[in-house]
Amino acid sequence: MNPARSARRQTLLKLAYVLIPLTLLTAVVIGVFIPRSHSEATTITSNGWTIAASASPASLTTIGTAAIETKVSTSATSSSALVFVQVSDGSGTVVGQQSWDAQAFKRNQSRTFSYSFVTPRTGTYRVKVGIFAPAWGQLYAWNDNATTITVSGSSPTPPATVVPTATAAPTVVPTTAPSSKLPPLPANWPTTLQLGMADAPNGAAALKTSTGVRFRYQYLAGGVNTGGGWANWNPNGSFASNYIQESVAAGITPVFSYYQILQSAPGNGDATPNLSNTSTMTAYFNDVKLFMQKAGAFNGTSVVLHVEPDMWGFLEQQNADPTRVNVQVASTGIPELAGLPNNAVGLAQAFGKLRDRYAPNVLLAYHLSVWGTGTDIGLSKPTDSVVQSLGRQAAQYYQSLHGSFDLVFSEFSDRDAGFKQAVYGDGGASWWTAADFSRNTLFLSSFVQATGKRVVMWQIPLGNTTMRAMNNSWNHYQDNRVEWLLNDTTRAHLNAYVQAGVIGFLFGRGADGATCACDGAGDGTTNPSPINGNNTTSLSADDDGGFFRSKVQSYYSSGAVALP
Repeated sequence: MNPARSARRQTLLKLAYVLIPLTLLTAVVIGVFIPRSHSEATTITSNGWTIAASASPASLTTIGTAAIETKVSTSATSSSALVFVQVSDGSGTVVGQQSWDAQAFKRNQSRTFSYSFVTPRTGTYRVKVGIFAPAWGQLYAWNDNATTITVSGSSPTPPATVVPTATAAPTVVPTTAPSSKLPPLPANWPTTLQLGMADAPNGAAALKTSTGVRFRYQYLAGGVNTGGGWANWNPNGSFASNYIQESVAAGITPVFSYYQILQSAPGNGDATPNLSNTSTMTAYFNDVKLFMQKAGAFNGTSVVLHVEPDMWGFLEQQNADPTRVNVQVASTGIPELAGLPNNAVGLAQAFGKLRDRYAPNVLLAYHLSVWGTGTDIGLSKPTDSVVQSLGRQAAQYYQSLHGSFDLVFSEFSDRDAGFKQAVYGDGGASWWTAADFSRNTLFLSSFVQATGKRVVMWQIPLGNTTMRAMNNSWNHYQDNRVEWLLNDTTRAHLNAYVQAGVIGFLFGRGADGATCACDGAGDGTTNPSPINGNNTTSLSADDDGGFFRSKVQSYYSSGAVALP
């Protein structure tokens, strides 16, 4: 078994956590008639499922919050389903989503699901509701016009988003105001803004030589009780020891993205039954303990453990009160966890307990999912005041966990905009403009100021719109994040993120087929005909034409940006 390849493959399962993209939903319901012309809210019954919804208030005179109540029932004796609520604006653009997976229903039982939707601007919004088999399986029923929300008044509308087929990084500088005071850096963190990237075992020396980066990351995945988890990739968890050792030898800080709960049994793609299963959580915390013991052997060497990407956003959406989310912690009988509550608060605190006991050199990183609030600012394009409110809302959830995290990881997207456009058919909706970057820094700044924790941007897509190798084919998809961050000679874009509280950028693809700063395609140096002005001849066999490595080298040769 190739651990690195297995870990990359496991990242595809992240779709089970995040809200389903509109394009994936479209793929699911191909062949199912979905009406598009309702003018009034409807109640529908299909395949034994009945769906109705209401909004309170249904009419607002200014931008605000509407409580969407969705009522679902089934005539089946008993069933389990995923309930999905989606909100779109007058143009059909998705501006809000919420889902509840693996929900149990009894015959003729009516259940209500509540979603607080923050209206991004004036206009009329249509609420749609779908019922699927668990884990986005078969579509059972679809209500295309469950209810509507109308926002009147003269509230300001944010700038319209221009969706390019592919475009070079814009030159407009985000307008995020510098923070008057930023929180302290994590212990032993560099005093300059550092770059890093995903890197498989045995690649540390070559990575340092070719880029000069100070960080590299690797998934720890596969499940804690499946026989295929990271602890079995090499005997007795030595995979982690070996990765740390070679990182240290190359002068690079190792980062591990611990992504275990989703692939464990019995959930096998659904986190909820795993978190509430005592046997699973006993294996889970013993797996965490094993990692801490391996990392703690490198006393005095900083090791970063990025705790469960996407899980915290998933839990936040399930219930904004983490004490009401069932997680087996103290009940596992593990002595170090005695006295911790059996809920999501206990889960967060357990990582701190095990770290403090076995590996004080480990920095714990919380994962901030922007969609965890129920509003994805990349989709809804809200006003600055709404963005700041959402940042504070995300901070409030983080603080309610009372964990011992040292820093926070967040992300732009886990694959290239060109990938989503070509593979998912999203019509270019994933391309970011200057306004999107500005909203992103504003959201992060609001979170940082409220929590006192700095941020690392993680798993940043590696595509570009400059090199001829980037022709939107498998492994060669375009994006503009690398250009926005590293092709700006003024460094204004980097400084906007630094002032927001960002202390590092880690680049890497989140799925096979997305662009790699390596020859993942195995096709050598390529220079196909330009498709949109990407006229630069490839510098190497890297699938991005060598652009990323050349820009990282330039960044370090010009001097790394100082962190305030």
